[in-house]
This record gives sequence, C-alpha cells and structure tokens, in this order.
Amino acid sequence: MTNLLLIVGASYCPEARALFRNMGVQPSVPLAKAYDDYFNGLRAAGILSVADEIYYLRAHTAQASLLNLMNPAQTMTASVGAGTLTFTPYQGWDTDGAASYLLGPANITTLAHFSQDNGSIWAKPNSNVQSGNDAGSVSSTNQAVNARNASDQFVTRGNSATTTTVASITEARALCGWDRNNSANYVQYRGGVSVGTPAAVSAALPAARFSIGRGGSSFSAKRQGAGGIGGSMTAAQWAALNTLNAAFDAVVATL
Repeated sequence: MTNLLLIVGASYCPEARALFRNMGVQPSVPLAKAYDDYFNGLRAAGILSVADEIYYLRAHTAQASLLNLMNPAQTMTASVGAGTLTFTPYQGWDTDGAASYLLGPANITTLAHFSQDNGSIWAKPNSNVQSGNDAGSVSSTNQAVNARNASDQFVTRGNSATTTTVASITEARALCGWDRNNSANYVQYRGGVSVGTPAAVSAALPAARFSIGRGGSSFSAKRQGAGGIGGSMTAAQWAALNTLNAAFDAVVATL
C-alpha cells in the first residue's frame, strides 16, 4: 500500500488530499497524481464551482470509486436488487441492464447547483454496448442520458418529458450528457462538443437521487467509467471536462 503520508502531503491540492483521506486503500503515486491533475483541471475550467457530484468509477477499489469527488464524505450506493453488479479495478462498474445501478447520496432537488432550469448530467461508459440509460435520476426518465441505445442512438431528456435522439451512433465510449440554462431548450453534448439543441420545455424535478447505470425505468448494461451532475456549464467547460476525463483514462489504462 502507498504510504498515506506520501499521498496527503503538501504536493497535492486540497481536494485531492481530502479524497485520499476518505479512501480505505490509498492509490498508487501515479493514480494519486492523476487525481490531482484532474482536480486542478476542473478548478482551472471553473467546473468545481458548478458541479454537485462527480464520480470517477475507474478507481483502484470499489470503495474509492464510489466517493463523490466534490464531497468525499459522500458516497454512491451500489444497488444490486435482483440483478448483478460487478466492479473491476481501473475499469469501472458493470451494470446488468435489468436491475442494478449506482445511486447518489442526495435528492436532486436539494443539490446546491442543479435545478430545473439550470443543470447538467453526464456519463462516460467504458464499454461499447447497446443498452438502456447510463445516467439520470432513479425515479424519472426526464433526466436521462444514454450514450448508445438498441437503435444506435444517443438519447437525452434534459429535465424534460421530451425525448431527443441523435442517430447513427456506433460508439458508446464517449463522454455524453446534456446541459440546460433556461426553460425552453437544452444542449446535447457528446465528446465535448454540442450535437444538438432540442426545443424542450423543462419539467419539475422529481424527488429522486442521481443515478449511474439507470435513468428512470431504463437500465444500462454498459460498463460505467464516470459520471456527474451539477449546474449548467459553458461549451468551453464541456470541452475541458471531456479532455480531463480522457487524460485521466489514459493514465488509468497503464495501471
């Protein structure tokens, strides 16, 4: 095990040190540096000031993967139900497409930044599988993100009852999500760039928690690598988030 004193030393940013203190098993030095770089990049892009929950699921242990990077005293819950849910170090969580998912710690109506007309949700699967929703809220499909469904579509509902799709999707392993900053429409993002601006009136938020591997009654069978929820982000912040996650993934791929 890496020495805790090496990990929580002054060479790492405060957010990284707080995260490491909440890990039952400390990360290796290369992984700790990757977390530190990720936090510093999120801060430089202004994302730390608008995000409520961010999860990097490709961690070294299941416990570490479920920590909310924005508040590591909070953790996701692995909800198996009647299904199966498997964690693989440095790869992420395999949800079964039927019953299992990861559940956030707080009702989305109580989050500091996410709201009906100012919010964003994203997911980054780590397997190229056609399946159900990759993120959203546990009791409503109105917050859904699906990187690739059974019809090869990128599907979103941005705090809305209106479903919007992007066709001809052959790769699920992309950072996918939506962003809303008004009541009339929202923006779909895939790989850090806008791929659509649906005219979709916002709907009241459900009393539900953020989920990965599930959005409402739709469950994903993909391996989940990362995800998050928060306030609205700019196009530049979405691009930065995509770049930062790709850089994190590149380090983890060597471990």
